[in-house]
Amino acid sequence: MRGKQQFEKLAHKLLWWCNSTIVIYTMIMLSAFPFYLKESYRSARTDKYHFFVVVTLAMAIVVLAIYFVYVLNKIKYKSKLDFAERYNRKKLNAVDISLLLFWLITVISTICATVSGGEFAAFFSGSMGRNMGLLMITMLVVAYFSVSGFFCYKRGFFWFVLFAMAMMSIIAIVNYYYLDPLYLFAKYKSNANVIKNFTTTIGNKNYLSAMICVTLPLAMGLGIVTKDKITRVLSYICVGIQFMALIVATSDGGFLGCFAGIMALFVLSTRDVKRLSRFFQCAGIIVLSSKILWLFDLLMKGNNKGYTSFSRIFIYDNRLFILIPVFFGLAYYFSKLKDDSGKISKALFISAVSLTLVIVLIFVSLFVYFTSNTDIKVGEFTSFFRFDENWGTHRGFFWINAFEMFGDFTLREKLFGVGPDNFVEPFLVFDKELIQKYNETHADAAHNVYINYLITYGILGAVFYVSFIAFSLWGVIRNATKNPLAFAVVGAIVAFTFQDIVNIANPVNTPWLFILIAISQACYLKVNTPSYSNEVL
Repeated sequence: MRGKQQFEKLAHKLLWWCNSTIVIYTMIMLSAFPFYLKESYRSARTDKYHFFVVVTLAMAIVVLAIYFVYVLNKIKYKSKLDFAERYNRKKLNAVDISLLLFWLITVISTICATVSGGEFAAFFSGSMGRNMGLLMITMLVVAYFSVSGFFCYKRGFFWFVLFAMAMMSIIAIVNYYYLDPLYLFAKYKSNANVIKNFTTTIGNKNYLSAMICVTLPLAMGLGIVTKDKITRVLSYICVGIQFMALIVATSDGGFLGCFAGIMALFVLSTRDVKRLSRFFQCAGIIVLSSKILWLFDLLMKGNNKGYTSFSRIFIYDNRLFILIPVFFGLAYYFSKLKDDSGKISKALFISAVSLTLVIVLIFVSLFVYFTSNTDIKVGEFTSFFRFDENWGTHRGFFWINAFEMFGDFTLREKLFGVGPDNFVEPFLVFDKELIQKYNETHADAAHNVYINYLITYGILGAVFYVSFIAFSLWGVIRNATKNPLAFAVVGAIVAFTFQDIVNIANPVNTPWLFILIAISQACYLKVNTPSYSNEVL
């Protein structure tokens, strides 16, 4: 009996060490990781790649060492106690299985491409593309299962994340007005293109907008759902600062993702009038922050790197001032509204879902109308709804030709792809046309994660990846009303999923998606139930 008690005490301590290791790892990845820059802007992606691989390997080694000590003592004391019993990890769920199958396809794709004459080292490291090779995918799988299995929320965890993201956004804003507090532009004074397209330690502005697609909805979700006053205040501040950073990132994909995530939060917030009140507080802060950036723009006399049509609307359209009292007025109204029976929330939810469907229908209709009626002249804003080869900074060129290229693949290539991060090789046949039309020498990605995976991992790889995302979304949406941690991350996952339509999988942003999905999966484990932890989000 004494030996059993000693082992249970040791097991509890080892579990605590696992929890602590994963919490520290997750905090590093969501706060310190974006700031790591070894040399210069041009090395930002590879710096983040090496950082993620090394830190994830270190975390995995620590967790395995703890588990090894646990197994040795389990044998010594002949105990039947199991880690899985405390973490509900007795069986894999649909999200886990989808991810494992996706990883298996990457392995098969690597083997097939290597046998066909490709270079294994290139497929392993992803050096032909954006470093999203077999090694990176493997580390993402390791990170997912480690975080989903052992993450335990502690009060103050998100304080570091919110503070880090606010600081990154502030640096991005001042960088956009040619202010360089970190002296990052010093060696590029003669290179105007670098100064224009690169920002902060995150890398280029597309990486920045992709990061905000995660962190802005995350901050908004936290502000809506948290019961902790400090977390709420930090979340509100972070929402405002990050929306200003989204504007200066000048990425339509960033706006697409963030608005999709915000819409998801709006629909889910209607189930509780108090949460809906806080949603409108966040909406008011978003519009207010855009006008604060307008004042800063006036102060800097418009000396900025140039805005897109969406960005200009939020900065220079003074009609948006009307929305500030409207949103804060709605926030006040719903904060005073009592809904003891739940009838009001039910009606609001149905209305919100209907509104979302109408908006989607309008967008689809506009795309169909302007794309099919090519004789109609489009302006800067309406050109967004005309899909052709020039659409989205000629993303249309990549997408249309990618599907044409896929049609010429062999059966094996259609099933398993041409190898990890190997979009560049089969696309070489279009390089001449790419140079003539757009003055670009080559393309190493489809600028659409799903199409990219279709080419590199085939139909099976793309299907399992989409299944991983879909099952993750279904889980967090289904549990968002019951579990505050699920509600907090749902907007971020939705936003990132949508912006992937026009973006590239890369080591700078993709780890965040996998870690947040892992946190959402950890919501279902015993470690996050009140009986195990007294921490309240």
